[in-house]
Amino acid sequence: MIVLERDLCFSYGAGAFQLEDINLEVRAGEVVTLLGPNGSGKTTLLYCIAGLYRPQREQVLVNGKEVSKLPRREAAKIIGFVPQDHHPSFPYLSLDVVAMGRAAHLGLLGSSKRRDLEIARRALEAVGAFHLADRIYTQVSGGERQLILIARALAQEPKILLDEPTAHLDFKNQVRVLSLVKRLVEERKLAAVLTLHDPNLASMFSDRIALMNNGRLAAYGPPEEALTAQLLRRVYQLPVHVHQLRDVRLIIPEFKEVLGS
Repeated sequence: MIVLERDLCFSYGAGAFQLEDINLEVRAGEVVTLLGPNGSGKTTLLYCIAGLYRPQREQVLVNGKEVSKLPRREAAKIIGFVPQDHHPSFPYLSLDVVAMGRAAHLGLLGSSKRRDLEIARRALEAVGAFHLADRIYTQVSGGERQLILIARALAQEPKILLDEPTAHLDFKNQVRVLSLVKRLVEERKLAAVLTLHDPNLASMFSDRIALMNNGRLAAYGPPEEALTAQLLRRVYQLPVHVHQLRDVRLIIPEFKEVLGS
């Protein structure tokens, strides 16, 4: 299983922000993290991979198939997309929200079958949130909502998981959700593409990192190659020190220079 983008380019219009010459490969059982400053193109690239945006040049290929040209139902069977924000107007039960992930597998009438509900229940169990099945989705916490959305994506039975997993989450829930995603990717042999803001979390949970800057890739490789002090200083315009602690790279800003003292 490979997600391949060959010199991908995307633009919102003349004179607007654009992605240029993006080349990525994401394999089964691997977590690739898009990392970079605000406005560097992380979410735009994620939307291109999801097929929500269509690149102007070249394409996103999954097992040789161009995602943006697949029928929506077929794409949904391949890619499970976890949105950053999800606020339905109707107070669905959490189990019903997860069962919506089965939409691509339903018949013409679109009603959930017993098997689809069972898959939804198992997805909630997989993320440790089965106790939320009968809770009103709009009344659960931000961390719980993220688990439910991941369960919904798993219910699609995808090959690729796309996620912006730590938006609006506290430190405990960030680690909890990223640990969960890492485990699911390894157990189910998914290919995962995440977007993160914290280089330390990216170092802990990523197999490879795509360090982005102004719509381009500044680096792409394992944490020890992508998270060097020189690259991070150039991309973030921030002086940093990088320390290797066992298998994790720890990135620390130079506070005196940041504070101007």
